[in-house]
Amino acid sequence: MKFKVCKDFKTAPFPVPSEIVDSHIKLAGALQLRVILYCLRHTYDAEINPALMAEFFAVSEEDINDVLMFWAELGFIEYEGAAFSSGAVAATPVKVAPPKPPKPDRKEVARRGMESPEIAFLLNEAQQKFGRMLKQSESSVLVWIYDDLGLDVSIILMILEHAAQAEKVNITYIERVARDWAENGIDTISAAEQRIVQLNNNRSAWNKMRRAFGLDSRSPSETEAKLAVLAVIEWKMSDELLKKAYDACVDSLGKYNVKYIKKVLTEWNKKGITTVKELEAASLAEVQKPSKEKSKSKNSIEGSIDWSLMDQIINGE
Repeated sequence: MKFKVCKDFKTAPFPVPSEIVDSHIKLAGALQLRVILYCLRHTYDAEINPALMAEFFAVSEEDINDVLMFWAELGFIEYEGAAFSSGAVAATPVKVAPPKPPKPDRKEVARRGMESPEIAFLLNEAQQKFGRMLKQSESSVLVWIYDDLGLDVSIILMILEHAAQAEKVNITYIERVARDWAENGIDTISAAEQRIVQLNNNRSAWNKMRRAFGLDSRSPSETEAKLAVLAVIEWKMSDELLKKAYDACVDSLGKYNVKYIKKVLTEWNKKGITTVKELEAASLAEVQKPSKEKSKSKNSIEGSIDWSLMDQIINGE
């Protein structure tokens, strides 16, 4: 099939600066292109109203302002005079250049996207993961991860995929993971795969412990995350035993306290207890010990944990 542009337009055409097509059409997102075309058609040499545009495109005013700033940084829109420029960068009022930010600005992101096919591909794939047009802060961080942290595009995409699976597709989490990987030399596919397996196992461990404790779905604190790895992955404790530890905490303190639960689980781990049956057997053996030996054993237990408490936990008293 062959196609041609129809020359018999029913309405008058309007000019579009060639630089938009020649230099920016590959990098610009769908909303960015729609907004600049809207401005060229409706607000040329007139004040731009972001609120009206947000209503027209059924998006937030914040998104519209973000897009307008994208084109302003490229010199197509004057954002101080609130008027549309002819497209020449020289027409933008001269300003004193601010100190260079630690992460690239819009213009730098656009430049890097045009000169580097890898960055253009990264930004496009990231937009798919986010399910929307990237904000300036998001594209800036991604370019910074590539340029400054030195992670390959394939590694960054693995971070994005991991964030999507963990339901944490936000730039703060992505940057935190990228920093961790860069600092720990995770710069190959195999190393990244191993770290993702570890992160997924840690997340599964937390979810298992959280459900045993009856907690709402949320991110764990550092103490909770470490305890989940210990209790579930290293100590291999059963769900029922985790629930017993939670019940012991609530019975004793009247509320959830992860430090108290850690003491209980640590003591049980020292005695090789991983299931409720083993807990019951250990409790029974403790009861049957001679009184002197039993007293000595009780004194070795940390804090306020004792075997009488275990009896209460097991028997539901």
